[in-house]
Amino acid sequence: MEEIVEVEQQQEKEEEKELFEPRIQPLDPDIVKQIAAGEVIHQPWNVVKELIENCLDAKSTHIVVALKDGGFEEVKIQDNGCGIHPDDTEQIAHRFHSSKIKSVDDVYKIQTLGFRGEALSSMALIGKVTILSKRNGIDEGVRVIIQGKERTKHVEHQLEAGTTIVVTDIFKTYSPSDIRRSTYKITKLVTDYAYANPGIKFVLHTPTIAFRTPNLETSNEKEWISAILGTKKLFNKEITSTNPPFSVALFGIQLKEGKLTLKTPKTNLTCFVNRRLVTIYSLEGLLRDQLERNAFTCETIIAFFEMDPSLIDVHVSPTKELVTMRNSEAVLDTVAEAFDDMIKVRFRESQVEGGKSPKTVFSSVSNESSGSNNFSPAKKIRFDPNQSLMDSFIENNDTAGYESETPSIIDPDTNMEQEEQNEEGEQFIFRHVETLYDSLLDEIRNDCDPEWTTKFRRAQSTKLCKIHDLLVLLFQNESDFYFISFRVLLEEFFYQRLIIGFANFCCVKDLNDTKISLRTLLQSALLEVNEEFIQAKFKLLQTSKLALDDYFSITFEKTEEGDMILTGVPVLLPCLSTPWSNIAVALIALPEEYPNNPELNEAWIKDVAKRLSAAFAAPLFRCINTGKESFTLEFWNSQVIPTIKTTYLCGSHFVNSIVSGSNTDLYKSFDRC
Repeated sequence: MEEIVEVEQQQEKEEEKELFEPRIQPLDPDIVKQIAAGEVIHQPWNVVKELIENCLDAKSTHIVVALKDGGFEEVKIQDNGCGIHPDDTEQIAHRFHSSKIKSVDDVYKIQTLGFRGEALSSMALIGKVTILSKRNGIDEGVRVIIQGKERTKHVEHQLEAGTTIVVTDIFKTYSPSDIRRSTYKITKLVTDYAYANPGIKFVLHTPTIAFRTPNLETSNEKEWISAILGTKKLFNKEITSTNPPFSVALFGIQLKEGKLTLKTPKTNLTCFVNRRLVTIYSLEGLLRDQLERNAFTCETIIAFFEMDPSLIDVHVSPTKELVTMRNSEAVLDTVAEAFDDMIKVRFRESQVEGGKSPKTVFSSVSNESSGSNNFSPAKKIRFDPNQSLMDSFIENNDTAGYESETPSIIDPDTNMEQEEQNEEGEQFIFRHVETLYDSLLDEIRNDCDPEWTTKFRRAQSTKLCKIHDLLVLLFQNESDFYFISFRVLLEEFFYQRLIIGFANFCCVKDLNDTKISLRTLLQSALLEVNEEFIQAKFKLLQTSKLALDDYFSITFEKTEEGDMILTGVPVLLPCLSTPWSNIAVALIALPEEYPNNPELNEAWIKDVAKRLSAAFAAPLFRCINTGKESFTLEFWNSQVIPTIKTTYLCGSHFVNSIVSGSNTDLYKSFDRC
């Protein structure tokens, strides 16, 4: 009993010492050299993120965020945390002054969200920072105003315990669209932090109340997240591992079986590692691909990783948005496998709930074609709603091809062709056809460079940006930085999807009144074009019609007026709008008809795939060249690049085009792009 009393007394003394002694100290120069990141405040989102993390480190239970003009004019954050010691006001907002670390080793066992001592100093350097704070247990509070090198301090009375920080004069020019985008991003940011902190009250004013946590006293994460999302249909998956040692809790809105269309809401993944909000692009790609492959949708997924701080490095990017995990590939594979199992369980449940056997569709197949490359477009084997992932398709290509035995009609894994028509009149058809052109896959597999593919997929940071007039993809792997022309990469990525997904594309049918006339395109593309030339082109397309439909899901119809109308095109990525006009231009530019000759078929297929890959890539570069790069790049970085990163196979074009550098100073230019 006496020992327990002594321990409690010792704890009280330590708490009292922490309460009344200043905590912010300058970091040793040797530490500064190793952790300096050159933190830059790009947008109001950065300001709010850093200040919220300070509030959480101060053990706040009530955090209020107020924005003027989306935070461009002013950001104000008020909390009821421990407050700032009066003697620390001389040290606060000085660069490399911190209360959270004292040595470099502390970075690798950090328990707090902030640690470098750069955020407030960066804000004060380019703007104005006003701080009102009262330390809990101390009578007097302080007001500190910092702007550049100027600093004023006043004693304040009758303040409540906690801290209020106001940041102004950082952003000089901004547009109404900037305000809207900033408000949206900050609303999502505050919501994300609310997920991870049950019981803590968050309020966001923009200036009206844009977000408020529910009035719910609970420490149960599922109840809390369910209340924030406003739904009781929430799944929860607990995953644990001993090698490597970690645990992760997955929460999300209930998985729904359904076809992926261009109108399907994108999956929003929010990740925390030891309660630190981070972005794990490779995990986003893995989960989205599994949903796409299994024909399921899920609007929101929240992942909470817990692991020993020594196994992660939070000092990867200036904003601390990215982290590296030891054995990250094994960690993500474990999570992806568990998520896939959960989808399969949900699929079986939905089959039972529906009470219907899946429909199987077959067409007659001549046994003479078995094992032969003499494969006509009409020889389809079966339909299946699931789309194959690039890796699994290539790894299993030795067993792909003709299947002589008819699958069981009660087997849900070999089931159906699916059709859907959305509100705007587009009809989507999903299918899976087993084909015999393994040589096309072999060419991609043999060209793939495993070392570069692994580097690309393990990149801690990947960013698409415009440098001068060139669109480039930047990515960081460990301490190395790489640059590549995005046109080279994108066209090859689409080409790979066209070959690997050969004859297995979702086809979107346009049933609206707006039709793309191939005759009109020919007449507008050429200064002088006669009827004989048009009819020759139409004959070429008519001869290739069956192959274009079966191999690439491209359909067109001949009208009574003697025109040809494009009626169906493939969907390579659900998040991208399908470029109907570009595909139509690629069609009329085809130089040869489908040869229907085993020795020539492959060359024709590759030529069509290359033309279509350029057609799918063209809209991005057109948007960039017309001055819409800000919104376009933001969309591509969040929605498309994660999929490219996890599925693209780095081949000879990639290797020959890459530019690399190992100087860590390159990170500053990397981060500013």
